[in-house]
Amino acid sequence: DHLHEMVAEFRQWKVPVVMIPGNHDQVNEDGSVHGLIALGAAFHHGRCQALIFDRPTLFLDALWLPHCKDNTSLTRLINAVGAGGRESGCKSVFCHVEVNGAETNDNCRVTGGILVEDLPENLKIFSGHFHRPQTVVSRNSDAAVTYVG
Repeated sequence: DHLHEMVAEFRQWKVPVVMIPGNHDQVNEDGSVHGLIALGAAFHHGRCQALIFDRPTLFLDALWLPHCKDNTSLTRLINAVGAGGRESGCKSVFCHVEVNGAETNDNCRVTGGILVEDLPENLKIFSGHFHRPQTVVSRNSDAAVTYVG
């Protein structure tokens, strides 16, 4: 019954939705199979209302990054877009990453994630993953990652 209620609700939505799979959405190692596939099908058919990016994608002046366990690749990709500056057209990043120094839901500090010091200063970076709103800032640059909560 809850699934039917959810589908009925989403079919009434009129605004477009952009989604990226997080770690709990992914079924397989590379993230190509995930729970957002079914969620996207719940939206109104015939309109491009639900965009689900399960691969790194540039869209609307932003880089959309689903969860990935490879921190080196994520850092490299964010920096490549940041290094492109205005040429890349990218102004922000929406992702699902762990950043060292972030506070988890159970008051622990992340130590095995991406270093905010290794990220570019010229991009606004927003992440899911931790459900506590916070901003992790670099000690030696203007780079920062904001967790939306």
